[in-house]
Amino acid sequence: MKSAKQLLFLGLLAVVVFAIPATTLANKQIFKAILTTDAELHQVVGSNAHGAAIVALTPNGVPFQVSVSGLSGDATMAHIHGPATEDQTAPPVVTLCGAPPPAVLAQCTMENGVLKIQGTITNQLVGMTNAQFVQALQNGLLYVNVHTQLNPAGEVRGQLYPR
Repeated sequence: MKSAKQLLFLGLLAVVVFAIPATTLANKQIFKAILTTDAELHQVVGSNAHGAAIVALTPNGVPFQVSVSGLSGDATMAHIHGPATEDQTAPPVVTLCGAPPPAVLAQCTMENGVLKIQGTITNQLVGMTNAQFVQALQNGLLYVNVHTQLNPAGEVRGQLYPR
């Protein structure tokens, strides 16, 4: 069962990676996260959610894609948090979708039971400068967290690491 989940993670990650245009990936720094319920530092209720996130550093902003399936319900928010290691929590520094503002996307969109969000972080950082964000990203000190109504503190989490 665990190997089937790992294969699904790798498949989701491949879909996310290949969905980003090649021009975005050329000569750019790429970071990825595998999102799981086990990575949350608190108890997760009623979920077998899993997914992947890709973030790129480009001269025109920070494009991202997140895909999560198996959530306990509709995603209410998704953030990048930091700075924090895998065993620490930190406040949101970017709202990818939902609240609090300023959010890259106002709503988190579910398609056929799968959260699929993408956009470009431009000027939505809260609590850190662009340089601090880039440094934290390069040092593996940022994580993606997706929240639902059943799991308001977060249902899936994954640390962003250089690819």
